[in-house]
Amino acid sequence: MRKNEAIPGLLVLLFSVILHAQEAPVITALKKKYNDLTSLELTFDLDIFWKVREKHEKKSGTLVCVKGDKFRVKIGSAEWVSDGVTYWQYNEKTAQVIVKSLLDVDLSQHPSQMITDCLSHAYTVQADKDGETVLSWSSPDGDKSKQYRGITIRVDEKTTTITKICVVDKSGNESTYTFKKTKTGGPIPPETFDFEAPKGVEVLDTRK
Repeated sequence: MRKNEAIPGLLVLLFSVILHAQEAPVITALKKKYNDLTSLELTFDLDIFWKVREKHEKKSGTLVCVKGDKFRVKIGSAEWVSDGVTYWQYNEKTAQVIVKSLLDVDLSQHPSQMITDCLSHAYTVQADKDGETVLSWSSPDGDKSKQYRGITIRVDEKTTTITKICVVDKSGNESTYTFKKTKTGGPIPPETFDFEAPKGVEVLDTRK
């Protein structure tokens, strides 16, 4: 069985074991809400601040996923689709589709796993105001093995729903995901995870 049998996240929201003996109530509530999801649909805005260039890049995106490593993620002109067996990576700008067996894809840092990865850390409650709870995590000083320097998550108290995630990577680049719509547990048509290459694009099938 693949270790990613649970729903993938920017799209999956599964927590690893929290290291503290006492969990903050909001963390316990988030685990209860998201651990047993059968489906997840997200619509979001993404703002990336590139530290070296000191410029912002803004994109919009969507994520749909269900159990069994089935997902469809779109961010700007890029799209990633999996039906649990086959994986498609499409870029509209380059007019190219790459096809792979899902078993050959490393999903650990894939867009579909972004939320899962973020929520695998032990968070502390940083602030609680205006109906939102803010969770924060920082990488230990000098630990270069971590993908991120720090992560901040905002949670709507009334609905126990994540409204925003801000991650700062090892290079100091800051990516802020603002979730405009979150839907959980609804039926997802199976054809959502089928992909047909648009006419005229180059298809590179790497499956053996």
